[in-house]
Amino acid sequence: MNRILVTIAVIGAVLLSTACKKSAEEQLIGTWKIESIVSSMEMDEVAKEMFKQTNDEIIKNSAYTFEKEGKMKFKMNEELADWKWTMSEDGKSINFTDAEGSATSYTVKSITDKELILEYKIAEGNIQTSIYKKQ
Repeated sequence: MNRILVTIAVIGAVLLSTACKKSAEEQLIGTWKIESIVSSMEMDEVAKEMFKQTNDEIIKNSAYTFEKEGKMKFKMNEELADWKWTMSEDGKSINFTDAEGSATSYTVKSITDKELILEYKIAEGNIQTSIYKKQ
């Protein structure tokens, strides 16, 4: 009898943990700030410094707020722009479309309720990785 109760409890716990897991889209909803940006591109010292200064400014002054139904607000300094987002059914890629209709596709390396890691192919063989933290 105890063995049956233990088996039922284990099965129930597994089913409950599976049922409570949020989809990638659900985890994305909310406001995210970039924590770091890393590039695999080879750069000379001047380019590295420019990359660092630009990214420090982006990290310090930007935020992305993902809303339901593919709406997104991008804030940089005091400017606010309305963008759109779509995620693939498997949750492995996300596309951003700015107000002018320019689209950019990212690979979702991982997503949790608190951290998002995206990769963007800059050029052949060069990858930019951005790590975001949910606010």
